[in-house]
Amino acid sequence: MFNFVHRLRSIRKLFSFIGFLLFGAVAFVTTVTLKHLVDTPQPLESALPGEARLYRWRSQHIFYKEMGAPELPPMVLLHNPGLGASAHEMRHIMAKLAARYHVYAPDLPGFGLSDRPHSDYTVATYTTFCHDFLTEVVTGEMQRPAILLASGLSCAYAVDIALRFPALCERLILISPVSLFGTIQAPRVLLPLLRVSTFGLVAYAVCSTRAALRLLLAQRTPQTQEKQAQQAKAELDYLYA
Repeated sequence: MFNFVHRLRSIRKLFSFIGFLLFGAVAFVTTVTLKHLVDTPQPLESALPGEARLYRWRSQHIFYKEMGAPELPPMVLLHNPGLGASAHEMRHIMAKLAARYHVYAPDLPGFGLSDRPHSDYTVATYTTFCHDFLTEVVTGEMQRPAILLASGLSCAYAVDIALRFPALCERLILISPVSLFGTIQAPRVLLPLLRVSTFGLVAYAVCSTRAALRLLLAQRTPQTQEKQAQQAKAELDYLYA
């Protein structure tokens, strides 16, 4: 009898502990989500050199920077799409490239200073954008194929464009390419949940906290302690915004 009562008390304590953890998790997620809503949007300006321009694409505005003499060969910089991503990724190389090329650096649809309409952001979205941007903005002005410099997942978009529309692409430069259809995929249960606005908002709010972004920056750009002290806060603030 004593053992039975003892087990009941142990089970009760276990459920109480689990309930406490769940309450704490819900409270944390709620606080983070509310803070995200309060902090959004934040002031954001492009740190890239060059002329700021807008491209009207499918009822939305795409922000891009343009730099370099008009007679130089055209080059388009495609940043890696990811958390807090934008053409800001290209800030260290754009001015140097503009000495030899006429450079375009767009914020991809849904990123940076470009519009972010409520829509499905698929592979087709970005390959179609790349095609239209090259056709209507780049080759429309320069009348010659462009060099595509792409980073991360954008490498797959650039390869697709070069394969299907060789007249638009003269050469590819791929930085850390990522497979478009790899063997590692997100669990199928998560995808429908993330498409629900509430779950998607909560997931994004948690992943875009300063603590999470600090870890992301540490993995993306390993730095010396001196450089961390000088640049880490500025980079974190820009990524958070």
